[in-house]
Amino acid sequence: MENLILILHSDDIGPALQIAAPLDSYRVVTFDPTLLDRIRHAGLARAELIAWPDAPSFNDMDRAAHRQATAFEQRLDPLIARLAPGLSIAGWQHYNLYFLFMTLGWNQAIWPAMAAHFSHCKLHVLVCDTPLAYYFNSFLPSAMLLDYCRQHGVELAPFTYPPKEAPQRQVPALSEIRPAGERHLLLTHLPTCMYDIGYFNAELAASGKQVVNLKGRYFNMPVVAHETIETASQDALLGLLPPAWQAALPELQSLLTAEIDAMLQAYPLLPHFRRRQAEHVAQVYCDQLVTQALLERHFQHSKPERLLLADHDTDFHGPLLAFAQRHQLPVLYVPHSKTTSDIFFDYGNLLCLTHPIQGDVILRPDGRRAAQASLAFPEQLQFATAPRKPLARVGILLQAVSLNGIYATDLPAYIAGLRQMVAWCREHQLEFTLRCKPAYFLISMLEQELGLERDMLMSAVQIPMSDYAVSCDLCLMYDAPTSAELEFLNRGIPLLNPVVKDMSNVEAMVADPDIIPRASVAQTLRTATTLLRDPVALDHFRRRQFTAYLSAYRDAQPLRAFLDGPAGGGRPG
Repeated sequence: MENLILILHSDDIGPALQIAAPLDSYRVVTFDPTLLDRIRHAGLARAELIAWPDAPSFNDMDRAAHRQATAFEQRLDPLIARLAPGLSIAGWQHYNLYFLFMTLGWNQAIWPAMAAHFSHCKLHVLVCDTPLAYYFNSFLPSAMLLDYCRQHGVELAPFTYPPKEAPQRQVPALSEIRPAGERHLLLTHLPTCMYDIGYFNAELAASGKQVVNLKGRYFNMPVVAHETIETASQDALLGLLPPAWQAALPELQSLLTAEIDAMLQAYPLLPHFRRRQAEHVAQVYCDQLVTQALLERHFQHSKPERLLLADHDTDFHGPLLAFAQRHQLPVLYVPHSKTTSDIFFDYGNLLCLTHPIQGDVILRPDGRRAAQASLAFPEQLQFATAPRKPLARVGILLQAVSLNGIYATDLPAYIAGLRQMVAWCREHQLEFTLRCKPAYFLISMLEQELGLERDMLMSAVQIPMSDYAVSCDLCLMYDAPTSAELEFLNRGIPLLNPVVKDMSNVEAMVADPDIIPRASVAQTLRTATTLLRDPVALDHFRRRQFTAYLSAYRDAQPLRAFLDGPAGGGRPG
């Protein structure tokens, strides 16, 4: 019987090598196009990509996951009221639950659809021994595969391995009570802002505020603050809570676990894994309640003037916004990567600050427009009024097509669109280059599907994005937009956005279609043909695009203006 090693996550590669070492023969398969290069580079050179041709629509799954996350928390709210009457946990784990339901929905659908590939083989299933948290590796995909295979008589060889980092019950180390009379306090929480932390730090310094920075569970950036609050074990701080809370939390966690476990029974999960996932989600809620109580205790005598939060939640947003709402403190919401998608918290005194390239408006959970303003990110803009040379080199800029195996686009249509663009470049004798997102390589797939040279594909990834942009006369930013668009816009390099599907909410936020035209591949190539044949049209398009981009900055203001703004959190006049 053939040995089939299935790799679902990059963390599976090391264990897969261990499994393969003593085997005389085996096949290695992945369904994720972004994993193939990593697997082969690690030494499993015969690895194959088997794409799922009829995968469900990402947009449909995206909308469903958001709906399910909202309904999930609504069902749990009455249990929370037993401990904290009047407190709602709406939005507290929405981001986490969104990934939970995306993972459950995808894996519930893929295993029956791809089962034929497991017949007449011994299937080696790699299981990361940890529940799902956000988009991190977990046992969920493998556990759902195991459940399906055991019901359908597939011979299994599970291999369990430990996670790189197990979830920890960490809360802010708010062990002290602040003295009365403190002024100009600014409470910050800025995980994941790796590209703009330098700018944020400069603006914080210029504001003259006393910055108290709350570190997160994950993705911490070096925020320059007067005081940094680390995280600590929940157990170490539990004794600071009121005795009634200490007594009630274990029972609440048990009730939450039972309710969550019941809700997850709709999915094909072995009971042991389902219970562990339910326990994890319940523990996070209890840790969040502890965090909210610690915030109230720590700031009981001196409240911050406002809160400055990055939009990337790492479990603390719910308690922070509940604290802000209780005391009517204004909240400023900055993007972790230029633009922000819809918010999950229904708090009216929250202002979203985004890059001027922001696409669609940001919506609140009730569907109303969130308060929003443009932030004057410190871009260096360059534009030469002299006409550029005719088009000679086209850059095709690619975004990630999957995350943890979940396809973010219609893969067959995506490849067909790439073929169209490559054929167009060849037809018009244009030099062209494709650049993958460095963390999500598609080199092997592009080699196989498009017949492109590996050296060309690798060279595009190995140079800085700024150098790549300068090397192009026209950029075709393919399908989902990426913040790398700014490298082209800042230099007046023409940019078009050919797409193969409607953009999801989070994708549409990344680029303003009034600045970067978004259209089908066919329509985009018709536009590109006009720009190619008519240098005057090319120069006109370039000027209009650059001036539209520049105009988007018209009302943008630096972060310090909002930090010194009116107490109500509204936009400075």
